[in-house]
Amino acid sequence: MSKSVGVTAAIGARLVLEGKISAKGVVTPMTADIYEPIMKILEEKFNIKMTEESARPDGLPVTHSAKL
Repeated sequence: MSKSVGVTAAIGARLVLEGKISAKGVVTPMTADIYEPIMKILEEKFNIKMTEESARPDGLPVTHSAKL
């Protein structure tokens, strides 16, 4: 888990320094213009992929993968 946190923060900082994220102040990665480039770099360079799983009311599992 520490790798995913540290690398993600470093990627975000690099994107800010490169001018690819132009938002000012404290910014949460809740919009696609911020999280999509980070998720793409995580998967391509570090083999870290987000998969979200949840249970349906009828008990059948549902799996969602982030589209990059």
